[in-house]
Amino acid sequence: MKNRNFLRRDQQNLQQLLPKALAKDPQERYQNVGEVLADLESFDTAQTSGVAKPVGAGLKPAPTKKMGFLIGGIPILILVAGLVYFMNRNQPIDSIAVLPFVNSNNDPDIEYLSDGITETLITKLSQLPQLRVMARSTVFRFKGKDMTAQQVGEELNVRAVLTGAIVQRGNTLRLNAEWVDVSDGAQIWGGQYNRTMDDIFAVQDAISEQISTSLRLKLSSDDKSRLVKRHTEDTEAYQLYLKGRFYWNQRTGEALRTAVDYFQQAINRDPTYALAYAGIADCYVLLAWYKVLTAIESFPKAKAAALQALQLDEQLAEAHTALAMTYVAFDWDWVSAEESFVRAIELNPNYATAHQWYGAGHLAFLARFDEAITEVKRALALDPLSLIIKSELGTVYRQAGYYDLAIEQLQNTIEMDQNFYIAHYLLGVAYIFKGEISKGMEQLREAMRLEDDPQVLAAIGYAYAISQRSMQV
Repeated sequence: MKNRNFLRRDQQNLQQLLPKALAKDPQERYQNVGEVLADLESFDTAQTSGVAKPVGAGLKPAPTKKMGFLIGGIPILILVAGLVYFMNRNQPIDSIAVLPFVNSNNDPDIEYLSDGITETLITKLSQLPQLRVMARSTVFRFKGKDMTAQQVGEELNVRAVLTGAIVQRGNTLRLNAEWVDVSDGAQIWGGQYNRTMDDIFAVQDAISEQISTSLRLKLSSDDKSRLVKRHTEDTEAYQLYLKGRFYWNQRTGEALRTAVDYFQQAINRDPTYALAYAGIADCYVLLAWYKVLTAIESFPKAKAAALQALQLDEQLAEAHTALAMTYVAFDWDWVSAEESFVRAIELNPNYATAHQWYGAGHLAFLARFDEAITEVKRALALDPLSLIIKSELGTVYRQAGYYDLAIEQLQNTIEMDQNFYIAHYLLGVAYIFKGEISKGMEQLREAMRLEDDPQVLAAIGYAYAISQRSMQV
């Protein structure tokens, strides 16, 4: 009779657990076995005392003497735990990271290809509005590190991680890809492709489609078409474009000039290649930003390339973003800049650079500081390991008059990389604005030691002028 009573009580408990376990909204379901145990404990207590408790009202279980409950409840516990696990495994995957594909050849001459395939997949998946995709600069900080996909996913707080490797032999390409669930390290999907370089687009389309299916998101027909959209059918033009992006990401004056050359070669192969024009626009924006070229030398070329890209393909978020920066930094056309930034973010809400430049380059300049902080924080959520975005958040705090927040933010950035001179420079400026001249000078000298930048020298001169003026007063 005693065992029958246990079974009868377990059946009653199961009936109370099922509505929450099968709730339509995933957030209303049990999220782990601990929550199930808590409610089972509360049900048992309620039945003993005769006082009913609502589902979810239980506390975390503590060791008790009710071994009868634990023993008798094992079958139902296993059943419900399995149900919770199954329901959670079938929730949509709403955040991912695509890790740098491994160049299994160890050939530096094809590093651009492994990096480029990674970046292409990131760009494709970033266009899905329901999905948060980690930006390139964040995932590439894990390149070459001895970490599992699950470990990286936990650090980045994403639901799934894509890893891959390529081997090239002449015109033959072998590509392996694996899609991993971060919650348990299990493989969601894996595939191997042995194709020629002429089939590279088909391989990327196949991976994108397989991932989109595994995400369990409701995708519109437009979403699906964007995933398999090809910006060129010329594989040689595509490889030239990837080489351009490879050098663009190095962010030095010489590398940016090399990138422009590769993008132009891609255009020579395919004059309708809108992404290559967008690449040229990006290069000229940065060549002016890094003071490699003057504004009058660089921004008109950036604007012309961006407009040409948009004439070929109006849906390029990269081109809208580059065009917006020419409106901000050269034309001072705030209305057009706003329209271009908003359109870029509408087209690709996961494009961290658009949020970054919109916030730090446009909104902050117009003293719309609350909006600027929000946008830069959005950029940082998409690219949490980006040193430049972290630094620019500190700058916006300083511009808004939040000097302590600015200093804390920039100190945290320096902790990530002691040799990132821009953070030292901006921290020095923040200290000076706060009135702590000696601390500011210390940071500016460190920035100057790391990089011979005229802007840093100018800031040092300004700090000297302020200190002398304060001494005279």
